[in-house]
Amino acid sequence: MLIRFLLFFVLFASAIDASAQRRKKTNPIGQGTLYGFVGYNRSAYGLSELSVAANNYNFTMHDVRFSDNPAGVPISAFFNREGINNFQIAAHLGYFVKKNWAIGLGFERYNLFIPTDQNVRFSGNFAPGAHSIFSGNYENASFAIANNYLNYRQSQGVSYIQMNTMRLDDLYTNKKGTFQAASIVGAGLGLLVADAFYTFDGFTGTSVVSLSGFGFSAYGGIRLNLWKHVFLQTRFIFGGLNQRSIQLREANPVDGSHFTTFLAPEISVGFNIFVRPTDCGTCPQW
Repeated sequence: MLIRFLLFFVLFASAIDASAQRRKKTNPIGQGTLYGFVGYNRSAYGLSELSVAANNYNFTMHDVRFSDNPAGVPISAFFNREGINNFQIAAHLGYFVKKNWAIGLGFERYNLFIPTDQNVRFSGNFAPGAHSIFSGNYENASFAIANNYLNYRQSQGVSYIQMNTMRLDDLYTNKKGTFQAASIVGAGLGLLVADAFYTFDGFTGTSVVSLSGFGFSAYGGIRLNLWKHVFLQTRFIFGGLNQRSIQLREANPVDGSHFTTFLAPEISVGFNIFVRPTDCGTCPQW
């Protein structure tokens, strides 16, 4: 499917800018270039505190370390089966408003699991009858996720829908202009849409989708432009997911919240379309 997608855009791009190529030399990171890419990423998370509040109970899990897969396989195993099975995708579309500078819209998915081998500290208050195990007050009690009394996950991923800006600088271009390496630095800011499953007293409800907060990110990487129309790219993304209003149940008011930092290496493939090429300051002299 991805190969068909790329072939379509390469042919489409070639048709659009054939006349422009005859008029002037084009630069993939010059003003007037439209680009898009799709990618695969893995993510690692910093320690977090997960808080849940309902009418007759509230609790906080301290020092929770989320994972992008239920088994907790680290991102060093980038193409591990757990990572592929819990695929995290990115899709971006942008436009160079001036030489080297682009603005864009992006979508990135980040899974959030609490692996069952974790033991966390636990504080909270439960009214009598609210839970079959917990009742009364708890302060920094030890809690094993594996017992399945309480758990939470976003196995369909939190959707980070962002606006971003980035700068690309030419590092190397060959004489024929068929290969260009460019550095990438950028930043994004946007909304988070949660798709959460919540386990309480051994029962896991259906997933609930809600607007849960905001995210921010910064990144650096390398883009390799091939024959001007296609590129391969890698980025290392660092950011934060600030989810302060996660709806956990549809019928009853149960809300969750947490903030976590993340690091996400990403590989992607994309296309360039020379919509209005007006700058070619770094083009080779043929």
